[in-house]
Amino acid sequence: MAPVPQSTLRATRLRALLRVLLGVSSLPSDVNGLVSVLVQTLATGKAYFVVLYDAALSAHEDAKRVIQTRPDIHFPSEAGIWVMEALFTAVQKGWVGPVRETVTVARNALLHKYGVSCRAFIQGKLPWWPVDMGNTRASADVGGTVRCMHFPFPVAVQRRHLPTGERTRDVDNVEEAMVTLVEIGTSKTPDFNLVVAVLLLLFDKERGVRVAICDRLAMLGVKLDPSVFSVSSEAVAGLTINDHRLTDGFGLAPGTPRTPSTASTPPYRSPTGSPSPANGAPGADMSTLAAARMAARRAAGAAGREAAAADRLAKAQAAAARASLKRSADATAQPSAKKPKGQARRSAVDLELPILDASEDVVCLPLHAEPALLADHTFFSLATNWCPPVVFVVDDEIVIETVAVSDWSAFTKSQTLLECVLDDKVARSARKQLMEKAAAMRVGGEVDVDDECKITAKFKALESGDTVRVSMASLVAMGELHLAAERLQALRGVVAWVREAAVLYNSRVSTFYGVKESTTGELGTEVMQVVLKSNPNATVWRTDAQPEDAAEEDAGLTANRLVANLGDVWMSDDFLAVNQTILRRWLKKNKPTSYALPCSFFVSLLQPPRGPTHAAAVAAAVDAAAQKAFRLAGIVEQLAGVCNIDNSHWVAFAVHLPSKTVTLYDSGQHFATLRPDVAEAVVRVKAMGKRLRVLFDEAAMSKSIEEARVAGSVGGEGEGEQDKGAKKSWSHKKIKAPSQTDSTSCGAYAFSFVWHTLREEKSKVQAGDASAVRLEMAASVVRDGVAQQEAREERAARAAADRSFALGGADAMES
Repeated sequence: MAPVPQSTLRATRLRALLRVLLGVSSLPSDVNGLVSVLVQTLATGKAYFVVLYDAALSAHEDAKRVIQTRPDIHFPSEAGIWVMEALFTAVQKGWVGPVRETVTVARNALLHKYGVSCRAFIQGKLPWWPVDMGNTRASADVGGTVRCMHFPFPVAVQRRHLPTGERTRDVDNVEEAMVTLVEIGTSKTPDFNLVVAVLLLLFDKERGVRVAICDRLAMLGVKLDPSVFSVSSEAVAGLTINDHRLTDGFGLAPGTPRTPSTASTPPYRSPTGSPSPANGAPGADMSTLAAARMAARRAAGAAGREAAAADRLAKAQAAAARASLKRSADATAQPSAKKPKGQARRSAVDLELPILDASEDVVCLPLHAEPALLADHTFFSLATNWCPPVVFVVDDEIVIETVAVSDWSAFTKSQTLLECVLDDKVARSARKQLMEKAAAMRVGGEVDVDDECKITAKFKALESGDTVRVSMASLVAMGELHLAAERLQALRGVVAWVREAAVLYNSRVSTFYGVKESTTGELGTEVMQVVLKSNPNATVWRTDAQPEDAAEEDAGLTANRLVANLGDVWMSDDFLAVNQTILRRWLKKNKPTSYALPCSFFVSLLQPPRGPTHAAAVAAAVDAAAQKAFRLAGIVEQLAGVCNIDNSHWVAFAVHLPSKTVTLYDSGQHFATLRPDVAEAVVRVKAMGKRLRVLFDEAAMSKSIEEARVAGSVGGEGEGEQDKGAKKSWSHKKIKAPSQTDSTSCGAYAFSFVWHTLREEKSKVQAGDASAVRLEMAASVVRDGVAQQEAREERAARAAADRSFALGGADAMES
């Protein structure tokens, strides 16, 4: 057979890659035709990928979600910071002139590279600057063409490089501030802060700009270290279809594949599971090979399971030892030293994470064998000792077929050797069609209600044309593998986020649990240690509340849900509920006059639509909410909680009953579309507070009358005080909150307000502290989870000791 032409291979791989990137099963016709043209005209270079990818994004409306993530904060390299300081000190008469002139040098370097005069178009050619597909405007520089805008790019700039004047600056202040770039040099005289941020960003991202800036410093008489020229950034390299960073992550063959060891290379098996002789050897026993591979996989994870068993044994022994003498960790903990001024981005020495690279010696198993092992995996073993599924691409057509009874046993046996995994969307569609077919067969009487429907889904491979048939059990197994792969991908994203957060300044953020102050690196280490040693479905925190405990919610949090709340992501209600439960426990012991309302409290209050036609429903919801608050909190002075607005934003409310004041804390006051809903929530919370105050006053009056009756007289002093308090009307106020620059930080800011308000502590949290607040919340969860688990183990050990003592005493009496 003649070898496949290189152009055909490249086109096939590019089509497959684009389908994965766009999340579609087939490409639009215009993009599909463009592939062949570009293969012929653009044989090499980064334009080959960039041009085609941009065309695919423009042609497919669903592809807007591909580039929706805003760029991460750019932390300049040490060389970039050194160069910026050199520009500030190169001329003794001032730094404004040299720095602004260097921007012109950088722009000329970009013009030389991209060969156009339009500034906005230069920015559009930068492959590392994400595009906001939902934000467009007409550009006069390019003939009125409508072009997509770019996401704002945040850059961390040391405050010594952000002077307030032209002659004075705090040369020792290396604390970092965020400067947000919108476009590059679109103004003739841009703000000086933007000039500095542009130079720091382009120095690290564009080699041509780096060389131009270094030449500029040499002309100013600055002696350069040769290492300045060798600074590199991962985003500098252009992307091509042969780049392994693109292909490795999508289950496609990389341009320069790694050669795995002989032991780790599984024998070939067709998509249907039919065996082919391994390495050309005829008569290979495939069942024996499968068994050997299963044994190898189990052996690979044995060490991890033994270590986990040893860890559980050590904890049980420690719990037994603590049963007779309980020690408090918080009582002996010493606060760490305060971080000095200027220590904005710490060195990451406080962060300790194991190597999470995937092993090349992991043995791939048949489809049905993999899900059976997932229950034994921890997040650490998933990252290091598990193969994510490689998607087998099929066409869109799904054919549901009925299998004869005589052939069903052989078919189900062949499914145990199946090794292909379909795309998750395709597998879910096939499961739905099989379920609908099975329901129709049972309704029509073709199959008894309790019998298995002998049906299968048939697909055709898109490239080879091979046919593959899968059962419902195989499709369910594929779904479990895809779920595990999604969780593993989320874990790797969280690890990257923790590494970035570990160097942030966090002295303004309070310690939410205990008294020990920790750096962000130490918090990240503490959280990730618990996550990595846990199975994704394992519970890392659960409440001891019983169903009859009305004051507590029966809440729990798994390791996977904890991971899902780390990073720049929307904060879920279960994560907030756990932190509020921990806060309520502290308040009950230390400040019983305050109460933290659960997130679910506001759901029923805000459920009725607003408007005069729903006034009766709103009044009923207000009354029910007041009754529930009174039942949960009892007679208190202050309540606060985190409230969800339109299922898209978190705000916080505080209700101070003695002063009849409702306080709103909203970090997204600039979200214009949510203002009507927030205003309605303020009205209802104030109405709830007014009704709750009446319930409190009635309860207090009843208690006063009862006490007076017992004392033998019924006085009017309590009634007079009640009249005095009734003269003041209810009011609300908005307090200044850090303005969030994203759509995910609202939960962290809202909980921080509730925590500080109910504990009556002054908050120092500012904009940019959301990651540090989120880490503190995660650390509270894992710390309290460990403490509660140890307490449960101590109680179990004490109960076992009591039973043993009782049995020993009974034996002694009998003897």
